[in-house]
Amino acid sequence: MQFSLDQNNRKIRPSFSGQRAICPLCNGQVIGKCGEIYVWHWQHYQDRNCDPWKEHETDWHRRWKAKFPQEWQEVVIEIYDKKHIADVKTAKGVVIEFQNSPISTATIREREEFYEKMIWVINADTFKDNFKTRSTVTSKLREEENEYLLELRTLDTEYKDELESYDKQIKNIESASISKSNELSRLKEKMETLEENCLNKTDFSQKVINTLSTEYYFADTVNVIRQKLDNSLKQQLKEIQNQITEADREIKAAEQTMLSVLNMEPITIEGKEFRLIPYKDIPKLAYQKARAILKESRKTFFLQCVDFKSESDFLNYDYKESHYDFAIDPTDKIDRLKEKQDTGKNKLLSLNEILSELKEQLSYQILQELEFIISELEFDIQELMKVLNNLTAQAGALKRNKAKFMIRMEKELTASKAEIVLKHKNSRSQIMTVNKGYYSAGWKYRRNSWNVALMPIFYDIGEDYLWYQTGKHKFKKVPIANFMSKYGHIFISG
Repeated sequence: MQFSLDQNNRKIRPSFSGQRAICPLCNGQVIGKCGEIYVWHWQHYQDRNCDPWKEHETDWHRRWKAKFPQEWQEVVIEIYDKKHIADVKTAKGVVIEFQNSPISTATIREREEFYEKMIWVINADTFKDNFKTRSTVTSKLREEENEYLLELRTLDTEYKDELESYDKQIKNIESASISKSNELSRLKEKMETLEENCLNKTDFSQKVINTLSTEYYFADTVNVIRQKLDNSLKQQLKEIQNQITEADREIKAAEQTMLSVLNMEPITIEGKEFRLIPYKDIPKLAYQKARAILKESRKTFFLQCVDFKSESDFLNYDYKESHYDFAIDPTDKIDRLKEKQDTGKNKLLSLNEILSELKEQLSYQILQELEFIISELEFDIQELMKVLNNLTAQAGALKRNKAKFMIRMEKELTASKAEIVLKHKNSRSQIMTVNKGYYSAGWKYRRNSWNVALMPIFYDIGEDYLWYQTGKHKFKKVPIANFMSKYGHIFISG
């Protein structure tokens, strides 16, 4: 249980182990459990459970409940002489029960009768592999497509052999022509890019060098050149860049830490400047540099400060922040941070000089490889144009012969095909309209206890959507964002 009531009847979470509060269901005493292993929660005295409907709460329960406002979570509902704690009750009065473990048909009926207006969200992650879903639209469109193609094939049977011979030859040639034409376009575009790179050699070599920090780069020319560069130089470049990144990170970290220290509120103690700091942020081994300041004395001219004589003396002030402020002498910390920044900047300067030398060596290799690639590409373009001209001539002759054949059969087939196409178009439109968003599913080892449920059921399979059951073997995919928009106040990523 994450919430209980304080003495003012306010809903609270536990803040420390042993904290006492009141169970909102039975009004019994609950105790805060705030350890390092389990999530902080309330537990009844002697660990009893006053609501028999409550199952052991998992991280899955907590993530879901956390998507809703706190006042909607763990709501006590009383009807006549019965009381139960609902996982979530929305502002519209809808109860949402998050069910992780199997329950009986009797329990399902009992809860639905008690809550009346509710929905179920079931953790289906453990049995999601038992679902085999198929889009209803996809299945029916596939059936319609098969029927449509069958009608066309039947209609074309008389002319099939000769027409397919023409089509096959033309298709092969056109496919080859398209492929070669696309290849030629790519080569010409590539040549334009390479010629442009020759005009901007410095920029191009820098572009290649910039990609060396990645495992793979998808630009062909850049990748080819990358592979041919000296591996030892590439490795040195990567190592130097990593060292520069690390040195820059260390400098920024030191600067940030320095800023944090300087932003602490200053306070003068015995003529020396200290900085105010929360007790919990003071390392216990730094107790000799820390002081405890009686809060009341800060309003006077005479501060009452406490020097800590030992670590145990310091630890005794763990729960005294209500009476004391705490301060620490930052001098040593600031000196160390300044030294760290100076060292890092000197190292960064040296590394950048080495990096510049490496880039010059790599640039020379890159430009040599670029010139070689251009010469090879010019030859490939000329050969490809010869092949493409030959394919164009072959395709033209075949199309003329096919056109003569098509004139003979066109009158007979045009009207019938138009009718089939129109019928097919209307069928597709109707299928997509009627079946949009629905899925049919095979469910292996289905939990039959849920057959008795009358309220909506949503299955959570650990994705960004839920399966909403609309029938025994029918489901609708509902994005969690849509679910929260309908049932929740706000959506918080879980």
